[in-house]
Amino acid sequence: MRFQWRWLGASVLLAACASDPPPPTVAVPPPAPAPTPAPPPKTPPTAEPAATPEPAPAQDPADATPLGALWGTRGPTPPNKAPTLRQGATQVNGRLPPEVIQRIVRQNFGRFRLCYEIGLRTNPKLQGRISTNFVIDQSGAVKRIADAGSDLPDPIVRACVQKGFGNLSFPQPEGGIVDVVFPIVFSPPG
Repeated sequence: MRFQWRWLGASVLLAACASDPPPPTVAVPPPAPAPTPAPPPKTPPTAEPAATPEPAPAQDPADATPLGALWGTRGPTPPNKAPTLRQGATQVNGRLPPEVIQRIVRQNFGRFRLCYEIGLRTNPKLQGRISTNFVIDQSGAVKRIADAGSDLPDPIVRACVQKGFGNLSFPQPEGGIVDVVFPIVFSPPG
């Protein structure tokens, strides 16, 4: 029945638009073509030494902003060669169903994949597990985040993934807080 009402509404709208008189037309002359600029004069090339870029200062992984590294020359991993992320065994202590937590984290796998792709730029064979322990408070916000025994060797990727968990929001638990350990296994494309 709902489908028929849509067609009825659309046909009434079309009938109302078709009965309006057309707007008056005004003749507008076409714009004049823009003059083409003259080519710049050619100068002979000079033999100047190429400037060498300065090395970037070392960063503390906790202060790193790996998302800023996305604007490098290589770009993100092409879609046909995307790395794989797998969810490990989730541990939940509290009154929020594990399925709800897993669904929300899986919906945000894109942000975790982005962190991993940044690490793959410096080490194309980077792989491992990042286990994150976080606490969901009474409002559904993530309040405390800690490493829960990760084996992925890149500290910048680990910090980025943990920061991603901090930006998640969950439904309000039915009583108290919820303590979660959520492992994600990262594998390079191929």
